[in-house]
Amino acid sequence: MLRVLRGERAHTTIIHQSSKSTVIAKATTEDRRFEGFLTSHAYGHVLAEIAKRDTVLFPRETAAPAPSTEGPVTVTDDSCTCAFPCTFRLPCRHILAHREMSCKSSFDADLADKRWTASYSMSSVAPAESLQPSQKPSPRLQPSQKPSPCLQPSQKPSHKYTVTTLILRMTLFKQRLISSPKYPTSTFVTS
Repeated sequence: MLRVLRGERAHTTIIHQSSKSTVIAKATTEDRRFEGFLTSHAYGHVLAEIAKRDTVLFPRETAAPAPSTEGPVTVTDDSCTCAFPCTFRLPCRHILAHREMSCKSSFDADLADKRWTASYSMSSVAPAESLQPSQKPSPRLQPSQKPSPCLQPSQKPSHKYTVTTLILRMTLFKQRLISSPKYPTSTFVTS
């Protein structure tokens, strides 16, 4: 079973790497500016949209909506009514194609939501040295110290059964099943 899972993982990795090289080949220097600006996850989404940018066709009238698989979409240099920018807050293929058609740089920092930027991602993971003294993590407990309990003695868990109760009930069920006259004891393995 593990061999099959490892084989599937290796196959997925090979497919991902081969598709990644074709996507990167279509990216221009301006498109690659997104790489340092965005997180790797967000940059992967933008690269997929860059690869599909050439499929976008705009009508001759500039005010007319662009055809799309979702239906007609209204596109400007920094907004689009398709689902991708509404969901991810990243530039879609329509925005990138419109910017290319109007001879503007495909990279614009305002096209991506703040949560996708690498600087925002790194600011949420601050090293311990940059924390204020009151914010520094507490030192590890000494072997003589006991950690405080998660629940106070007066509090009871909100779920009906605890793990211990479930184990006890399963053991009793197993004993009743084994001692049942319907089933011979030789068919069960007891521990």
